[in-house]
Amino acid sequence: SGWLFRQGRSQPPGSPVSYGDRPGKPTYHENIDKMLEIAGPYIDFLADRADADKTSAYMLGKVRAYNQAHGTHIKYCDTEWLAYNTDTNRDAYNMAHREGEVTKSYAFSKWLYALNLLKNFMSFQRLGDDLMFVNFNNLANTHSQSAMETPKEGAYLTASGRALELLSNSPAAWVLTIDNYAPKANDDYQVQASWDLYREKLILNICNRTGEIKAADFDLSGFSKSFAKSTMTRLQADSPVAMNTMQNQQAIKKTVSESKIKLKAGNYSVSIPAYTFMEIVLE
Repeated sequence: SGWLFRQGRSQPPGSPVSYGDRPGKPTYHENIDKMLEIAGPYIDFLADRADADKTSAYMLGKVRAYNQAHGTHIKYCDTEWLAYNTDTNRDAYNMAHREGEVTKSYAFSKWLYALNLLKNFMSFQRLGDDLMFVNFNNLANTHSQSAMETPKEGAYLTASGRALELLSNSPAAWVLTIDNYAPKANDDYQVQASWDLYREKLILNICNRTGEIKAADFDLSGFSKSFAKSTMTRLQADSPVAMNTMQNQQAIKKTVSESKIKLKAGNYSVSIPAYTFMEIVLE
């Protein structure tokens, strides 16, 4: 068990599945080398289900080592991930929920969870080209856990849906390394810089999943390209436990603003309110 092959050519491309470390289920992680030894010549990618943290790094290490030794181009993908395992900030949930234990159903519908989705996706982006794709769980088939709710009265985007809407339209394509900065998947405040596909626009992503106002200062003096215009897209809500509903589909607010900028000594600074995600496009 632990195998999944997708139909394709005469020697079909597919993916050996290594879902592991789950209660009541065996782990296949320790057998990845053996799985690759058997299936490596016939597959396109390895698949797992995890956040962009230790498991993904482990799997990518296995893929890269095998590719280097055998001249292959196997990728890694995440077929089903929840923005949950890196959700270290539970206080806001607990303060708002006074009827007992904070359930997944309660937490997954909230803006705080969508912010976890955003910072976790930023971590996935930092894993590099060997990461083939990631699938968020899910589109519409689980109440409060989905990107879209579909009651009989209609349909609307959830908090996570608003986050995915922004990401799906993001021009970010090539993630850059920031000097003297190494964010982790579970950091509740993190920033990121990327080029667009043609390396003409600089995209700054800032996720503030804390209750404090943050200030980000970017030193852009090392770029040969100058920047004169910014387009800022901001997602925020009145409360970290705000949620979209059929009656209020805009509880998660999206604002877009454009402005001309003149950098002083190459520095770009921005203030980020509590529980806010920003995408800033400089051109």
